[in-house]
Amino acid sequence: MKLYQKIALGLMSASILYNSSCGISERAKENEAGFRREESAIVRMIENESPFSQTAVEAPLIKEGKKEWYGNEEHYPFIKTPTGDVIYSKDDAWVGKNLYLSKGGNEKDIQKIAEGVSIKSNHIYSANFRDRENPDIYWVNDTLLFKNRKLSCLRNEGGKFVEQTPIALKDYFGKTPEYLELGDINGDGRLDLLYESTIKIGNRTEKVIKALIGKDGGFDEKIIYYLGESKISGLIARDVDNDGDSDLIFRLKGNDNHLFGLENRTKKNSSPLVFSDGFKRKIDSSDDTFAVMIMLMNMNIMLMTTNMLMNY
Repeated sequence: MKLYQKIALGLMSASILYNSSCGISERAKENEAGFRREESAIVRMIENESPFSQTAVEAPLIKEGKKEWYGNEEHYPFIKTPTGDVIYSKDDAWVGKNLYLSKGGNEKDIQKIAEGVSIKSNHIYSANFRDRENPDIYWVNDTLLFKNRKLSCLRNEGGKFVEQTPIALKDYFGKTPEYLELGDINGDGRLDLLYESTIKIGNRTEKVIKALIGKDGGFDEKIIYYLGESKISGLIARDVDNDGDSDLIFRLKGNDNHLFGLENRTKKNSSPLVFSDGFKRKIDSSDDTFAVMIMLMNMNIMLMTTNMLMNY
């Protein structure tokens, strides 16, 4: 093949490649625009239906200082209740783990409240929405079979703990979510379950925070916050503004030095949910990944075509 023929072939190939890449680019723009429209509609629906404000309050995470006597592996997992008591587990040579309650965090005022329990990771909770002075205690049992995990409960009857029938988590999740939290979303005194989940938007999978709202005989599912591509690394439900419903506090992966709070507006208090030195921001769910992939693919095609022409 003569030189001018090679040049003509190269120009023709470049033209075809350019038109093809323009077509791919236009389709990418159309797909992105379609995704944004669907995403906006879903976010608006969540904003209209969720009891939570959709603008997160952000504040620096205050690191804990000196560890208390219960802050070690021997007493892990443990929690501090809203009333200042400490609930912790401890291994026993004969029965496995026992659960103990330390009144006011006092190492000398301790009572055993459950024997032979099996607790998954740090899935132990204290919930005082039923009785503010006597919080009930929940934990997720540990098992080799995910589908057998259950949420166990000790009902606090004036300081006396009565074991309740466990809730089979497989009925609602299939397996235990990575981040599961208990709260009272609608202020009705019932157990609600909060967790990170996913929804499908077009061909993408986006992150959300969902709640299973407790009712007679089960739970109703509700999406309460849209995370987009962001993932959480911790989730806590607490009545921060003291108005009788659970507000939401979480951390984002890659931003472990800051806490984010969502105010529950079901029972609006005059005191807003505010962290000291906090400020408001919306989580950015923008997605440039697809555009970058298209650009890299076009560059690879051009390089391959150039190499073929040079070697022809």
